[in-house]
Amino acid sequence: MPPKVDTEEKWKTLLEGFRSVYQDFKKEKTHVNLSYEAYMNILLVVHELCASGTAAVQRPVSSTSTEGKGARLGGKELYTSVDDFLHKRCEEIMAGTGSLKGQDLLAYFSNQWEMYVVSSRVLNNQCNYLNRFWVKKERDEGSNLVHNVYELTLVVWKETMFKSMKDQVVTAALGLIEKERQGESINTRLVSGVKDCFVQLGLKHEEASIINTLCVYKEAFETKFLEQTEQFYLRETQEFLANNTATEYLKKVETRLEEENNRVQLYLHESTKEALARKCEDVMISRHLPLLHGEFKGLLEEDREADLKRLYGLLKRVDGGLDPLRAQLEQHITAHGLSAVEKTMSADAENYKGYVDTLLAVHKKFAQLVQNAFANDATFVASLDKACRKFVNENVVTENGKKSARSPEMLAKCCDFYLKGNAKSEEEELDSVLNDMMIVFKYIQDKDVFQKFYSKMLAKRLVHFTSASEDAEGTMITKLKTACGYEYTTKLHRMFTDIGVSKGINTNFKKHLESSSALPCDFSVLVLTNGSWPFQSGQQMTLPTELSRCLDRFTTFYTQMHQGRKLTWLFQISKGELLTNFTKKPFQLISSTIQMVILLQFNEQSSFTLDDLAARTSTTPDYLATQLDVLVKMKLLDLADDKYSVNLGYRYKKMRVKIDVPIKSEQKAESEETHKTVEEDRNMVIQACIVRIMKMRKQLKHTLLIDQAIAQLKDRFEPSISSIKKSIDILIEKDYLCRHEGSRDEYDYVA
Repeated sequence: MPPKVDTEEKWKTLLEGFRSVYQDFKKEKTHVNLSYEAYMNILLVVHELCASGTAAVQRPVSSTSTEGKGARLGGKELYTSVDDFLHKRCEEIMAGTGSLKGQDLLAYFSNQWEMYVVSSRVLNNQCNYLNRFWVKKERDEGSNLVHNVYELTLVVWKETMFKSMKDQVVTAALGLIEKERQGESINTRLVSGVKDCFVQLGLKHEEASIINTLCVYKEAFETKFLEQTEQFYLRETQEFLANNTATEYLKKVETRLEEENNRVQLYLHESTKEALARKCEDVMISRHLPLLHGEFKGLLEEDREADLKRLYGLLKRVDGGLDPLRAQLEQHITAHGLSAVEKTMSADAENYKGYVDTLLAVHKKFAQLVQNAFANDATFVASLDKACRKFVNENVVTENGKKSARSPEMLAKCCDFYLKGNAKSEEEELDSVLNDMMIVFKYIQDKDVFQKFYSKMLAKRLVHFTSASEDAEGTMITKLKTACGYEYTTKLHRMFTDIGVSKGINTNFKKHLESSSALPCDFSVLVLTNGSWPFQSGQQMTLPTELSRCLDRFTTFYTQMHQGRKLTWLFQISKGELLTNFTKKPFQLISSTIQMVILLQFNEQSSFTLDDLAARTSTTPDYLATQLDVLVKMKLLDLADDKYSVNLGYRYKKMRVKIDVPIKSEQKAESEETHKTVEEDRNMVIQACIVRIMKMRKQLKHTLLIDQAIAQLKDRFEPSISSIKKSIDILIEKDYLCRHEGSRDEYDYVA
């Protein structure tokens, strides 16, 4: 049998202890002013009452009849008594509000809540035995009306203080927030106290556990707060726009959004952050999209990067806010690029360096803008790329796309300029220049045209040893391979291989000469693999004895080493040096093969007519006349009475004279020939592509075949539909394809 307990006396002790817990506070309100002895005494009384088998606990408010015996009955009576005490305490607090309003009411409510919470935690600890045994047993048996003591304190506060004062408190809190929005300084702890109270009151039982659903905070405070926010900013935006510019409005909105974000961090619940942001964005941004979109073009034209960044940051917050900006940006960059190119090329249509520099300058300017103002947004980068692709391939130089191959030709010439070392750049600077070249290359539509011109110019640099750096040449080829694949640069790699092999051949040839009779001059050869180099057999001619002996000796040497191989001499790209013996001081003349052949004729005779020289050199008079004109302009030869003779009074400021200067007519013809070769190669590439597609698909409709061919070839060049149709007809004639029986727009692959 449990010991008998003097319940009336014990309850008096307990009641005094509870009152001390809820009334005796120190100034900082962090804990109650309760002695250790008093605290332990309350713990002991709670334990005794719960463990007692007494039939009833006499409460000061009303008497309760006996309902049973043992610990369970004692726990129930104690729990009910605590509930009654808490209701009386909340009624006392509510009575203290009196006629308080506004901030005073808010201050009283927040202070009382803080003290109530601290006291309730102490009370909960003192009733720990009650929670662990009686409350737990009731909860386990399915009672949803029983709570642990701390939760009971919140339930009582919600039933009394919250229910009676929530409207007044919320109104006061919202009034304080509006004052802060208007620029006044407020005590944010008052609003924060209301928030803490409403958050803790959102308790809900679920499967023997208690969770906080924020329902009280959301329903009682957040909903009204968001409504007030909407009304406040509707008024403010209307008034502000009536008296300020759109750019000033952007700054205002940016500031307000930052303030609202800080407001959440200071005294609102974090769950409000997203809802508040959406509400502000709707009122201040979404409802003014036409105005903000209309401002974008002007900001672009005036290069106002800071304002563009601000506009982007605001519009990206709302769905669809950035869509019109991307299109406007693309149009602006395109127009700017076309204008810049036209201005640069108006003075000199062949100014390839100025052309490429202009393209790069436009790209650099707007790439920096996209990075700084639009945070390198992928969609804005795509707009930049589209715009660059347009003004690179469709401008005044390309005649608005009719001659799109002009851009890759100009780029190849610019690469040739830098790789020859004309800019006198350091190795690191040259690498940076090549990176710039690759930027333009990225936007080139006809990459096969660039490949043709670049390979020809690379071949000349390698053959004439005019490359500024072998490392730079290798770096550029690596960049092209990375961009377009191994096949794109296969022939370029083979050229370098041939140069290396030729060095070994020349070394062996010199050793061969040392063991036999020497040649009348220094002589070296580059042996180039047919098909790997973009050279064709050019003008053939009869060589003077001095040169023919060298060719014959090397031919004999090479054919003995490599039986079955045939050498074809490419005189049009060969060079040599001549020494003048007729001048007071000797000059070294760097000349082409035909120039050497012409000048060496004058060792045997003082003057020649055009026909005489044509007969002696076995060349056509037209071709020879062009070369003779160059020598006359260089003042090496004199022309009098249709006869050419050596200018014995030749003078020049330098000892080494480069007389092998490019002839514009030949350069133009070479360019046209390259373009013609590109067209021929394209036809073969298109046919090969169609065969690959049909071999895989076996049967395909006409439109699908054209679409797939364009998709596969677009990274190399943009094939026209007419050229694809023509290739299909050729393949049908060659029996690679046939029309499907019973269908004119469908093809079958012929195995």
